[in-house]
Amino acid sequence: MTEVEKLKKEIENLKTELEKEKKCYFKIDENFFYVKVREANLLKKNQNLQYELNRMQEENAHLEKENADIQNSHMKLYNDTKDEIRELKAEIERLRKKCGEVPCEGCDCKSEGMNLEALVYELQDQHQQDCIRYNDMRTAFLKTVDELALLRKHFGVGQ
Repeated sequence: MTEVEKLKKEIENLKTELEKEKKCYFKIDENFFYVKVREANLLKKNQNLQYELNRMQEENAHLEKENADIQNSHMKLYNDTKDEIRELKAEIERLRKKCGEVPCEGCDCKSEGMNLEALVYELQDQHQQDCIRYNDMRTAFLKTVDELALLRKHFGVGQ
C-alpha cells in the first residue's frame, strides 16, 4: 500500500469519526433541548401547585374564621335560649304562686287566660323557629368542620 493510499484511508477514517462526533453532538444538543423543555414544564407545574396551595391556605383561614363565627353565634343562641327558658320558668312560678294550680276567685287568671294561651302559642312558635335556626347553624358548623378536616387531610395545614 502506497503512501497516498494510506493517507486516503486515514482521511476516510477521520471523516467517519467526524460524522460520529457530529451525530453525538446533535444528540447531546437534542437531549439538552428536551431537558430544558421538561424543566420549564416542571417549573410551571410547581408554580401552579404553589398557587393552589396558597389559595387553599387562604380558604382554610377563611373557613376557620367562619367556623369560629358559627361557634360564637351558636353559643350566643344557646345562652339566649337558656336565659329565655329561665325567664319563662320564673313566669310560670310567679303565675302559680299568684293563682295556685287551679284558678281561684281572688285572682284575675281568667282574664289573663286568653293572654296566656296567646303567649304560650307565640312562645311555642318562637321555640320552633329557634330550633330550626339552631339546626341550620349546627348543620353549617358541621359542614365547615368536615371541610376543614378534609383540607387538613389533603394538605397538612395546621398540623
